[in-house]
Amino acid sequence: MAKGFDRAKLRNPARIHEQRGQSEHEAIERGQIRCALPGSITDQKLMFEQKRLCGDGAYAARAEQLCAGDQQVDGQDDEIAHRANGTIATSGGTTDCTARADCVTLRIRPPQDNPRWGYTRIQGALANLSHKVGRGTIANVLKRNGIEPSPGRSQRTPWSTFLKAHWKVLAACDFLTVEVWTGRGLVTHYLLFVISLADRAVKIVGITTRPDESWMLQIARNVTDSQAGALHSKRYLIIDRDTKYSEQFRRLIRDSGTKVIRLPPMSPNLNAYVERFVRSIKDECLNRMIFIGQASLRRAVAEYTDHYHRERNHQGFENRLIHAPAVVAANEGAIYRHSRLGGTLNFYYRQAA
Repeated sequence: MAKGFDRAKLRNPARIHEQRGQSEHEAIERGQIRCALPGSITDQKLMFEQKRLCGDGAYAARAEQLCAGDQQVDGQDDEIAHRANGTIATSGGTTDCTARADCVTLRIRPPQDNPRWGYTRIQGALANLSHKVGRGTIANVLKRNGIEPSPGRSQRTPWSTFLKAHWKVLAACDFLTVEVWTGRGLVTHYLLFVISLADRAVKIVGITTRPDESWMLQIARNVTDSQAGALHSKRYLIIDRDTKYSEQFRRLIRDSGTKVIRLPPMSPNLNAYVERFVRSIKDECLNRMIFIGQASLRRAVAEYTDHYHRERNHQGFENRLIHAPAVVAANEGAIYRHSRLGGTLNFYYRQAA
């Protein structure tokens, strides 16, 4: 609250301008009373309309200005609503424009696809689509849809955008545990695997009962081998906060040219492809068998990974095989079944033509 004015006088903004040597009419013409008034544009219109009815010409002119400005804003909002619904209101009626790119993109898609674009850049992109709109309207639409201005928007890259931008050079790894019967009773075995996100190819890189640091360092050397390593040609490795991934392990990975990305604690959704493989191998194989000795576990895991790559359809690949056979099978003829692990895993096929 400005100093030198009491609360009673602030209730009538015209008195403030009288103290400053301005007449009430001058303040109205300059638009200063509107700035001092509390409430929305609608409240101001009502007040000026009341004054107009009392015969005050200056208030009448100001009321007309507010009404004209509000009608323009309402018209823009109507146009936005029509375009968002895939229609445009024209003098001849409503025209369907769902197939037009300029109606589909509108004002929201450019800033989502291009986080560094400011209001003026978005305005220019829309003008290329014959869609003329002001910077203020763009700012209001983005704010209404929860989209931040350009500086803040460009500093936050969505996780999905990062994955798509680095799809072919991304890999992730994780552990899963299996209980195995031994001469000492049930023993927990730790299975470490690496998955390539681009083609979902999985490689089992180690099985052990003691995943200590020396074992992990040897795994790091194996996966970073320049010829047959699981991280060959991969630039990023996604891991969780498991303490088994020690600083020495991460340093060996970084020294090979692969950047390690550590996920936030308790965020399995950020490593969804890894979690999906764990669920698949457990539901389809490991939870259906009783393992006696580590050798039986290794055999089952080897059979499943071969089935996973060559015989299992993947919904993420449009329900296709990861490694489809090069030879085209016949459309007619006898159907054969290839069984693994005593019928736990099955694949049906025809002989090649």
